[in-house]
Amino acid sequence: MEAAAVSIAKLPLKHQFMISFVLVLLLSFITTLGIWGAALLVWRQLPVLPANYYEKKLPAVEKYIQEQGVFLLDPARRTALEQVVPGEGMQYQVLDRDGNIRYGTIAGPVVGSGAELIRVLNTNKVTGDPFAATVTRFVPLLANGHLAGAVALRYRLQATAANPGQKYWPGLLILGMGLAPFASFVFFTYWVARSFSRRLNRPVRELITAAQRIRRQDLDFTISYEANNEIGQLSRAFETMRDALRQSLVRQWRVEEERREMIAALTHDLRTPLTIIRGHVEGLLERGGEHPERLEKYLQTINRNTGRVIRLVNEMRAVAEIDAPEFTVNRRPVDIPAYVAEKAASYREMAMAEGTGFTARLDDQRANNRPLALDPDRLAEVLDNLFSNSLRFTPRGGNISWEVNLTETELTMTFCDSGPGFAPEDLPNVFKKFYRGAGESSRSKGHSGLGLYIAKTLVEKHGGTIAAFNAPAGGACVKISIPAVTP
Repeated sequence: MEAAAVSIAKLPLKHQFMISFVLVLLLSFITTLGIWGAALLVWRQLPVLPANYYEKKLPAVEKYIQEQGVFLLDPARRTALEQVVPGEGMQYQVLDRDGNIRYGTIAGPVVGSGAELIRVLNTNKVTGDPFAATVTRFVPLLANGHLAGAVALRYRLQATAANPGQKYWPGLLILGMGLAPFASFVFFTYWVARSFSRRLNRPVRELITAAQRIRRQDLDFTISYEANNEIGQLSRAFETMRDALRQSLVRQWRVEEERREMIAALTHDLRTPLTIIRGHVEGLLERGGEHPERLEKYLQTINRNTGRVIRLVNEMRAVAEIDAPEFTVNRRPVDIPAYVAEKAASYREMAMAEGTGFTARLDDQRANNRPLALDPDRLAEVLDNLFSNSLRFTPRGGNISWEVNLTETELTMTFCDSGPGFAPEDLPNVFKKFYRGAGESSRSKGHSGLGLYIAKTLVEKHGGTIAAFNAPAGGACVKISIPAVTP
């Protein structure tokens, strides 16, 4: 029974209403039949007189009246007449020819005049409703063939108890049988409606509780109600909304955390070079004339730290630009061999200035040298960031290699250096915004934690991928792969 109720609760509400209505009708019908059957059994146990019981007594009473005739006008005959007339269910009134009452058990006159009496002789005067009619029959009293008076006999066409002490039972049984269908319908309607209300109450209460928790910004819950009906659809929509709100709040929290991290990083990265610049400027202002030999050294320090500030500002501007939802790369035809040769010459010169070796190799496996559709400026930002990172962590006398492989479907570029490589705990995080590594070496070398994030974002905007790993012989490697799309 419980399993059936659970199954019904998961049906559409329209079907639940239909099933409930049919169930009410069916239970009401069965209960009514049961009540009627029980009432009939009780009826059979009661000594009930049929509705026409007293009507069947009329012939005997009328025969007696006709035999006695005018003698019944004498009140002394009252006792004898009442022995013939059944007093439990029949009343009488003896009238003279003018309609005057001589005696009887009927209260009040039954006719208004002798003329009216003549009109109603040997007729039945019926009053009341069809289910409990009152019949008055007028039997004439004759003397030598002439009308001397009449006897009015009154009875009811209604089933009554033979025992006067039980005279109300038949009526109550009939009333109960008549009310049984309505009472059963009302009772089972209330019972089914209450059951239906309980089934709806649980998901509705759960939705109300969920709304209250959302109002308190508490989204760490789930709506468990599941059904293929309107309430189930509402619950799923509510759960989807809750999950979307939760994700939105998480994103908002992450954005806020990134903003805090950005402000902290900016504060840290700008404070150091600006402090150095301010110190050297103050030194020049105070003692510049006393030590002219320090002027060039101070100016070089100021220029170097100014460059750090400018580089950090440029990186922050680049991050803000590429993080914008409307940002897209500007693809143009790019001759890869010429582009690689130009960038390799620039990187070789920069590496030589730092006392670091640099090698570049291009492996073009295509059948024809067609240009690729790339954004050369954004690709240059990626390559510059990767080369700068390698140069920053490669000691003097070390080497940086740049390998470019080009096929009909893909362009891959790999930078490797002979530096200390990535720490194992850094590899999953190197492309995150503001990540500086587990050690302090990156901070000491002015690393902002944005270069690899910018590179990753721009590569992905080209539809490519980027990966960081350590070379088997030692040193860090970063590999980018971009689909070879032609204009």
